[in-house]
Amino acid sequence: MRPTIDAALRTELTAAGPARVLKKLEADPVLAEGWTWKQDGPVWTVATGTQIVRLDGEAITTAAQVSCDCLLTPRCLHLLATLAVLEAVGGKAVDTTDASEPETASGPADEPRPVPVPVRLTARQREAAELAWQAGAALLAEGAARAGSPARDALRHAADSSRRAKLPLLSTVATRVVTDLNTLAKDRPSFRLQTLTADLQLLLSLAARLRGEPTDADVGVARRDYTDRSAGRFLGICAERIVTTSGYAGVVTYVVDPDRRIWTVADVRPGGADRVLEAYRTTSSGLPSPYELSRAGVFAAGLRMSADGRLGRAGSADAARVPETAWTDPQLDPLWTEPLDAQLDRVVPVLTADEADRRAGDDLIFAEVTVGELRPGALTVYAGDVPISVLAATDARPAVGNLRRLAAHRGATARMILRVHPSLPRTAFPVAVGECAELRLKSAWTGRANLTIDELPGGQADTLGSAHATGIDPLDPVSRVRSRTVLSGRTALRSAALPATVATLRRHRLTTAAVLLDRLAEAANATVVSPTGETAPAAPDALAAAWIACGAYETAARQALLRRLWSAG
Repeated sequence: MRPTIDAALRTELTAAGPARVLKKLEADPVLAEGWTWKQDGPVWTVATGTQIVRLDGEAITTAAQVSCDCLLTPRCLHLLATLAVLEAVGGKAVDTTDASEPETASGPADEPRPVPVPVRLTARQREAAELAWQAGAALLAEGAARAGSPARDALRHAADSSRRAKLPLLSTVATRVVTDLNTLAKDRPSFRLQTLTADLQLLLSLAARLRGEPTDADVGVARRDYTDRSAGRFLGICAERIVTTSGYAGVVTYVVDPDRRIWTVADVRPGGADRVLEAYRTTSSGLPSPYELSRAGVFAAGLRMSADGRLGRAGSADAARVPETAWTDPQLDPLWTEPLDAQLDRVVPVLTADEADRRAGDDLIFAEVTVGELRPGALTVYAGDVPISVLAATDARPAVGNLRRLAAHRGATARMILRVHPSLPRTAFPVAVGECAELRLKSAWTGRANLTIDELPGGQADTLGSAHATGIDPLDPVSRVRSRTVLSGRTALRSAALPATVATLRRHRLTTAAVLLDRLAEAANATVVSPTGETAPAAPDALAAAWIACGAYETAARQALLRRLWSAG
């Protein structure tokens, strides 16, 4: 794993860069991905072709840990581009007050609270929240496809102002929107309109709460890595292939600690799909390979652990391999004995949450299933009375063949690990399957197969067909209208097709959705008349408020619908 960097430190170093350097970095924010990265213990070197950047340590928290052998360091493009592609984490707990306005503090920000605590913001914080709201609303009105440097500069200014005002969550989200816009402007294949829509929804919703009655959760804390010095037995349960559109590939391994918390060990680096098998069999940072770790485990002390469930080996950590362990081990068995309804009560709300708020394994379910029928695009399995359509992702060819092989054992009962589909009920992706009387696995696999990497033995049933999600999403019209607004601005809501969409929602008795879209269109078409008699679009505040209301409805309705449709009966 590459080093992480303190988010505030990276922002500080980047802000100090010359304008010409920042312009080059904005034009290609992932420039450093094409350079040569090498690791020697805790030290990383990055060869740019003309210069060498040095990173000291697994967690970059001070400027003294980074350097470049050129004369402009630390304000050079080589160093700033390298820092730009590192994973950003936080440092200290956030104090929401400053010396000039000593207002209400909300207690230790790095301790979990069951209930958000109201806070009073300083004038500086209120100003930063207003900047973020105005920048986000202006972007929504204009549309991301037409947004140029002024829109990105306004968001960048809002992010920097939020950081200086000690609003870390708002700063992080504003920076994410800028990154999304840069990716769109460069026409990179990694751009996802769904991601930009979610990020802008979070930015505007958060800014709106900060302008109203904020809590400590809205202020946020800078995420930070920490080291757990206590010893623990971490048992592997499965491994999963990762291939991203942004040019990364590798394997993520899932392990469970004695408290049944799930952690991940990742080996994901620049490369294509051919890197998956290489990473699967490669030992990294002194830990067993994913092939071994997913079937065995480690007894370790001093591992580097993060709040979102990532696990890595710190320099002083000690780790000893644990022999292969079956899923029936007392430390792992409760994952499957927990009722499916209880698992879904925990999983479904997470599916619509921001990715930054998710923890490792939050979207996994563990079920004993009966293999059912094969149909185009999916294998049906039954968890009690609940049929689940198991899909193979389009980029996971091993899983397609494995689902066909599983279908040849119709009626067999086996344990599975499934990743719940984020929007379709009773639909999931395959992660791992356990051995059963009908499905005999290789002895070296310790009774389980990683379905996106391993190849199950035996023949195949009829063809699975194209691997894609099927079904009707009743909330899809709301999603499409909101996404089109992000891309094209007000003009997307002046389409002649919008009244038909609203009418369809009313026919399906989604009255609230229809009313919210009507209000959204009304806000988009609102105008003001100047003293000289000229007509111009109204300020984007009402449009932004109506748009985030649609998003809040969609999230709540989707959660309720998914949970209801996952239930038996």
